[in-house]
Order: sequence, then structure tokens, then C-alpha cells
Amino acid sequence: MRGLTGGAVDNQQGIDIRAEMEGGEIWAFQCKHYKQWSLADTRAAIAKCTFDATRKFLLVTREVSEDCYTEVAKHPVWYIVGCARHLPRIS
Repeated sequence: MRGLTGGAVDNQQGIDIRAEMEGGEIWAFQCKHYKQWSLADTRAAIAKCTFDATRKFLLVTREVSEDCYTEVAKHPVWYIVGCARHLPRIS
């Protein structure tokens, strides 16, 4: 990783962390700390993100349903990680 930025700003474009990877890829991360997480929350988070990135990650502090993983699979640059799952291997 070459660079990392994040923090509270007025216009985050739907992301919390931006990482510049070796080779020039930009990865964006949304961090969600909720008591419950739903399919509607997943769809809303994806829709809110206007930031242009090579890969986008939705990190949730709760387990998410299979419906959420199915929804994210419809969006090629997106990945979702619930608390009981490990980060997918990215090559």
C-alpha cells in the first residue's frame, strides 16, 4: 500500500477510508457499526458511494445475511465483510 487517508470530512462520497495500493489501484472502505444489518442497509450503502475506486469494501461489525452477500455479488467492484467472515483474498 502506498497511501492511506480517512477520517471525518464534509463530503466523504460514501467512504471512510481511501487506500492507494501498489500498482496504482484505489481501494475504498466503508465502515459500518450497527446493531443490525439488513439487505436494505447494504443497498443503501452501495447507492450512497459515489467515490470512484478500483475495489470497494463494506465492513460491517455485525454478521450479515446471505442476501447481503448475494446483493454485493451483483456489483463487480464491491466486497462485503461481516464480523463472522474473514476478508476475501484479493489477487
